[in-house]
Amino acid sequence: MQQKYEPERTVAAIGLGAVTGGIGRTAVEGAAKAPDVIANRRLQGWRDATPNKTWDDHYRTAQRWQDELAGANERIAQEAGTRFVNPGIKKRETAEGKPARKGYSGPQEVTDVVRGAHMLERPDQADAVASSAGD
Repeated sequence: MQQKYEPERTVAAIGLGAVTGGIGRTAVEGAAKAPDVIANRRLQGWRDATPNKTWDDHYRTAQRWQDELAGANERIAQEAGTRFVNPGIKKRETAEGKPARKGYSGPQEVTDVVRGAHMLERPDQADAVASSAGD
């Protein structure tokens, strides 16, 4: 039992608590971000590997790839019991504004000129779509 109050101990406890809490928070936040870091590296690798370095590159082949994506995913939707939404290729003026909005370095970082989505009613349908995507 402490006989008298010692302000130094209070200051030390506050300091130690702040340091310990800060280290713990940094560690937890770092661990939580790790999957995003890995995904971002993978995405950057895809961006670096794209042959579409200019807007003309993107839009020269976009409609052909959109049609192929839609055709394959319509078949997958029938098998998986989902509904495939085909919005068509992204409008060029919308795509051209994306680098400034997102902080991208240029057209090679825009990855959604060709796009689509499966509308699911149950979680198990996601597995069916994913397993069919490799076919």
